[in-house]
Amino acid sequence: MSGISVKKSFLFAFIILLIKTMAVIRDIVIAYYFGDSYQADAFLAAFVLVNMIYLIFTNGMKNIFIPGYMKAITDKKESDYTTSILYGTLIISSILVGILLIIYPSIISYIYPDRSDIMISIIRLLLFAIIGVAINSVLESYFEAKKSFIISALSQLMVLSIMILFTFLFQHQLNIFVLPYGYLLGVIISLLFKLIYSKSIIKKKLSLKTVKNFYFSYPPIALTVMVGQINLAVDQYFAFSFGEGVVTYLNYAKNLVHLPQSLIAAVVATLIFPSISEAYANKHYINFMKNIKQGQLMILILLIPSIVGMALLMPEVVAFLYQRGAFKIEATYATATVAYYYLGSVFFYSTNTLIANGLYTLNKGWYLMCLGLISICINVFLNYILVNQIGYIGIPLASSLVGGFYAYASYRMFVKDTKQIYTKGFNIVLLKIVLSTLIMAAVILSIYNLPLIIKIIVGVFVYFISIFFMKIKRR
Repeated sequence: MSGISVKKSFLFAFIILLIKTMAVIRDIVIAYYFGDSYQADAFLAAFVLVNMIYLIFTNGMKNIFIPGYMKAITDKKESDYTTSILYGTLIISSILVGILLIIYPSIISYIYPDRSDIMISIIRLLLFAIIGVAINSVLESYFEAKKSFIISALSQLMVLSIMILFTFLFQHQLNIFVLPYGYLLGVIISLLFKLIYSKSIIKKKLSLKTVKNFYFSYPPIALTVMVGQINLAVDQYFAFSFGEGVVTYLNYAKNLVHLPQSLIAAVVATLIFPSISEAYANKHYINFMKNIKQGQLMILILLIPSIVGMALLMPEVVAFLYQRGAFKIEATYATATVAYYYLGSVFFYSTNTLIANGLYTLNKGWYLMCLGLISICINVFLNYILVNQIGYIGIPLASSLVGGFYAYASYRMFVKDTKQIYTKGFNIVLLKIVLSTLIMAAVILSIYNLPLIIKIIVGVFVYFISIFFMKIKRR
């Protein structure tokens, strides 16, 4: 992670940990007040649909903005570039919200006729947040390009914190609508926070040429980042056929299982992406590959034991987090069962995070877009087949299979354009990680009768002691 101090990296990772902790607390609050009711299903399904648009900006923006900003630095036009993208995004997002407010009621009524009234009302509130999310995403990309990760992360923490607090204060008055209102308020306050730190860049004129060039390259990125949410919407469409609660089980299981992806893969990728882009822009191809290899190793060192640990402790973890209030033991059992089938997806998508960043840097966005569209088709097909054969657990199983296909195809393209990541030395390190994980698993199984927290602490301790004695080094 060249150019980033160890202190800043750890501080950023700590804030991301707080963000994901708050995300879990948000799910706990929703589970406590709404359980696995039809209202919870409606909100979660509605949020997934609107989140497709959010992700176009939050994830898609930085994949184009950061490489473009690095190039603008070499041309000494970074201020003009940033301001143009900021104003252009404000205009585009405002037009998009206007269009969606007109067409979305008919779409929701067609897809979810039984719950269209409540979902339409929830989505209307969430749509108004798009403009704030879009502007936030430009500012976050700007801060990350400057390697000021802390400001960006703190603003995300604000959104979740405000949403949770708002829910505590006004749940009885607003019922399920407290959630979209809280999210909208959090986005607004987060935006105001970032604007305070970025007043100096909002003084230049708008360059239509810059905006045009930027958003001309946006469609493949937009479609690619939407793939995950489109697949999730497909999953929920099939889940609704099983009645009340299944959408909720899928949502909580997926959020829980994918925590390692958010806490490990996303953090490492965020910290390394500016260095990858900078190395490639300056034609330092050795550093480009070195950063990706080291980042991939960092991900695997933490990811593999996390997945195995969750697999061993899944029912206890779900019960510890969610089983209270309106969320009963039957919901705990169903959520844990679903979570097992999502484990493959978290492994594949986490290991693909840096590969995807590398492909974006190599201007292979169109390839990832086509790959994403193919994966959607495969997901629909697998859902249809597996749901009819094994019930709703076929939905997360389909996600894991699609993740495997997506990761493999991305890796093959990356290798074609660069060179092998998993060299002999890398594979030796990987073997040591697996052996250390197996030692950890054996110890956890031997203390099965101890409390959950003790088992987690002992497992973490044993794993890192094993890693130490294995003498794993970055290669």
